[in-house]
Amino acid sequence: MQGDKHVIFTMDLAQYDFSAEELCSFACKDGKKLDGLVYSAGIPSILPLNNVTRNRIDECMSVNTYAFIEIVRQMVKRKYRAEAMNIVAISSIAAVQPEKCQTLYAMSKAALNAAVQTLAIELASKNIRINSVCPGATKTRMADKVLEQGIEPNLGRQLLGMLSPEQIANCALFLLGDQSSAMTGRVLYADGGRIL
Repeated sequence: MQGDKHVIFTMDLAQYDFSAEELCSFACKDGKKLDGLVYSAGIPSILPLNNVTRNRIDECMSVNTYAFIEIVRQMVKRKYRAEAMNIVAISSIAAVQPEKCQTLYAMSKAALNAAVQTLAIELASKNIRINSVCPGATKTRMADKVLEQGIEPNLGRQLLGMLSPEQIANCALFLLGDQSSAMTGRVLYADGGRIL
């Protein structure tokens, strides 16, 4: 991000004792209120069933789902939120069309989408919209880590090929803005035409 109107606060979302309240307090320390969130934290988990353990399940769910719910729970408190708020969760097309060995990752992202839908019902009366974006294969650092494991994304079904982070960011910006004011609880497929 360019300019000086942002701050950096480092936090390990995989830790059960991370403090979303501390994060919100830090973000609002100048008296400003939160009016939006894009939750793009995530960890890949490409494991055959024989390698799945309770610890791996907990780690994947902690970052990809649990931390999102905890951050939203804190930031929608009256002391932190603006009069209107838009929340966007970056999910994955794996939530609806997974590949081999994506049990944990697909499960965590499907849970994220389910949380978005139920939270939309609960938060609408507070003038809070919440949606998710399901990207297809996208050139990110996380994708690079998967490629390092020798796992190639299945681009045969992705008509537009490998997507860029900017394309996904533009979808998030759309959901944050007034152009999407009729949408809440929705899953936006940014999948390059993969699911037709």
